[in-house]
This record gives sequence, structure tokens and C-alpha cells, in this order.
Amino acid sequence: MGLFSLATNANGFVSTTSFANLHNLTGSQPLLVRAVTPASAITNAATLHIDSSGAPMTVGLTPIRRRSDGTSLAQGTQFAVALGNFRTASLLIANVSGSDIGADIFVGTRGPADSGIFTNPRIVTNAIWRVNLTPNESLSNLVVTSTGLMIIEAIIDDGKNINAFQVLPTQQSKASRAPSGRLRRPRHLSMTADAAPSSRRRPGPYKG
Repeated sequence: MGLFSLATNANGFVSTTSFANLHNLTGSQPLLVRAVTPASAITNAATLHIDSSGAPMTVGLTPIRRRSDGTSLAQGTQFAVALGNFRTASLLIANVSGSDIGADIFVGTRGPADSGIFTNPRIVTNAIWRVNLTPNESLSNLVVTSTGLMIIEAIIDDGKNINAFQVLPTQQSKASRAPSGRLRRPRHLSMTADAAPSSRRRPGPYKG
């Protein structure tokens, strides 16, 4: 949808509030944002501040760091999400693979493709599949699988607080250590924003 760069201040900090409200860029539709710092920035961190219906949230974002096998820490094809009791809950599943993928959500353990309690046979690249969970999924371990790389954000309303967190994929190898070196401040921050209307949800059979 767009690309813009912002310069950091003397303390190495930058905020998109000086540019725009990200939520307004797509007319309140789901938005996939990538924040990129220069390769010379050995360390970096980001937080997302959300004020939704008067319920502010601050979400710590996981960097797309590389494991020893070359894959990204925050991206994967299989995720486990442990849920307690909730009033409402949603999973935002973003396709970051570069091509169309299919995805399934199972309870307890994974099963064959296209047989989950929720299934989407086609999520186009950079699109977000929003899955609104039901009370049947409370107190459950949900397993999300896909045919390509994805990232997942969970949003949970327990009736008192609204919490959001980024889910890490199943770990199959130790993350590679960051290379040693002198800490340098990034000179600028580049961001891309892609409009990503959610894909149609197709519920599958639920086996309680």
C-alpha cells in the first residue's frame, strides 16, 4: 500500500505518530506492517500502541530474527496457542510467505489439511485471515498449521482486560546467536504498509 522512511532522533528513537495513524490508512481494515532498520543496527526493538474502543493496549513485537537453519524466529508453518477462559478472542493469521497458502486450526493436535475446526484453503500473499473463536475453543490448546510461512497475533478479551500478543511458532532448532559487534544507532526506519482485507472464514467440523 505504501512505503515511507522516518529518521530517528538523537537517542535512536522514532515513532510513526509523526507521520500518520496507521489504523486510518486502510479505513479500519486489517493492516500488515513491516518495520525495517538498516543492517548496521545491531539491536532494535518495537512496540505497537493500540487504542481500540477506549481500551488501550501496548504490544511488544517479536523481531524477524534468524534461527541457525536460516528461518525467521517469528515466522513458521505450525503454531500452538494455549487459551484459557475468554469472553471473545480472535487470531489474526498473516501470510508472509510471498505466495498463496492454506491454513487450518485444530484442537489438541494437528490433523490432515483442510480438516481443521477452522480452515482457509487460500490466503493470498500479505493478506490477513481473521478467525473469531467461539466458547468451544476456551480452555484449549489450538494448533495452527499452514502450507507456507505465516505470523499470528492473538487478541483476547476476558471481560476485564483486552490482551494481545504475538505467537511464536513451534521451535525446531535453537535460534542463532546475534553476531558480536559494536552497538550502532540506526540512521532511519523504513516501513511498508500493505492493505490486507481478511479472507473469508470457512468453519470446519468441530469435534469436542
